[in-house]
Amino acid sequence: MGEKIMSIQSIKEIKKYILALVEEYSTTNMYTSDDEDINKKLLPLIHMQYIYLANQEGLKRKKVINVADNTSNEKEYTPYSLGSSCSKLLGVRVIDSKTNEIEYYYLNKRLYIRNDFYGVIEAEYRIYAEDLTEIDEKDINDTELDLSQDTVMALCYLVAGDILKTDVSANYSAFDTKAQQYIGALDISKSDIIGVVRPMGFGGGL
Repeated sequence: MGEKIMSIQSIKEIKKYILALVEEYSTTNMYTSDDEDINKKLLPLIHMQYIYLANQEGLKRKKVINVADNTSNEKEYTPYSLGSSCSKLLGVRVIDSKTNEIEYYYLNKRLYIRNDFYGVIEAEYRIYAEDLTEIDEKDINDTELDLSQDTVMALCYLVAGDILKTDVSANYSAFDTKAQQYIGALDISKSDIIGVVRPMGFGGGL
């Protein structure tokens, strides 16, 4: 983006930055507004843009899995859960194994590994964004968004524009333009397809 930006990750700091952008923060508290209507809709607006941007950027997780020797298992593959938030497998890396190859496929949030492999692997996958509106009120302000700093800045400008859109006298186009500059700078892959993969060898992945 060509400009130095501060580190903003927590909901508390994001709220502060947004309120500063629209000049609606309280004179006694930089994290809230004197306008209760803004305070009430701030988190839902942040959540809405977070879901949008998280889907654009793609939230990733890695999980180390110790694969036991399952050669005596009657079934050909053994499933390993990647968690309820998993949306898509990105790849598998073998960390330690005495076998020569791994065969696996992904289906319904589970990694199915053929039973002739045993050792330690690392699975990388994408996750769904967390529903911010369901986080306990006492924890929400300290919650940090798992987004790059450029994406967080885009979120702040998008929410600032959303707030001003309800004011017919306000000019919010500058905020939307700034947000699109940040979004345009992101390295976003549009080619991902959720489905079953059956790669062979140590690399694995889509």
